[in-house]
Amino acid sequence: MTYEVNHERERINADRGRARAKGKADARLAKEQADGRAVEIQGRATASAIEAKPRAMREPPEYLKLVQAERWNGEFPKTMVPCASVPVIKLDEPFAASV
Repeated sequence: MTYEVNHERERINADRGRARAKGKADARLAKEQADGRAVEIQGRATASAIEAKPRAMREPPEYLKLVQAERWNGEFPKTMVPCASVPVIKLDEPFAASV
């Protein structure tokens, strides 16, 4: 009878070990699938942004003004190269009056 009890206990422990291993494998697989979907979604978003830029460039020049304003750090050049153009954001009259 002791042999049967020990055998049953070992079988139960083995079943637990298999269930634990299967759970870990399933969790790893789910994480890998989720990571793959995240990479796919990020790739689609990047591709969409790349496709949208040329379309936006065909729009009125307000888009270019917006991009220029977003990238400007608020400082004017500290040095001037002779005969070089100076990037300046043109401001409307209400803003220019306050300067």
